[in-house]
Amino acid sequence: MILLSLRGLRLLIPLLGIGFLIREGQEVFALRQLTSITLFASFYLVASYQMAVGRTMSGMDKAKLAGRAARSSGLMFIATLFSALDAALDTTIKDFALSRTDPVAVVLFVSGWLINLLAVLMAVVSMHRFLPVLKAMVQAPSDQLTSP
Repeated sequence: MILLSLRGLRLLIPLLGIGFLIREGQEVFALRQLTSITLFASFYLVASYQMAVGRTMSGMDKAKLAGRAARSSGLMFIATLFSALDAALDTTIKDFALSRTDPVAVVLFVSGWLINLLAVLMAVVSMHRFLPVLKAMVQAPSDQLTSP
């Protein structure tokens, strides 16, 4: 059942990323920050979890899986930084009260959306690469996962 769920996640993660980007595109023009804050926190928590799994795999003498988890965590952390940059850019646009037709605002809106696109793509790639590590962890005997 768990393995089937992991396969389903591999398909759903890119769809969730696309759905989020569509929603973020709508919110960019409304200048609401709720999704930016939520995205930043979510990416940070997932990066932290991926790093913890990497440490667990390292303790199990599974260096290859530990390295994959660490690389996934690094990619997710970079996505976190891009998410924070997007939130800062959105706040800047709001603080200057630029109109939607102002050329500077258009450039900033497009830049913010592209930064957010990059953040979401990095997060999706990170999760896609991390799922096989999670699968190996789920399949490992429980006595290997606990500390002595």
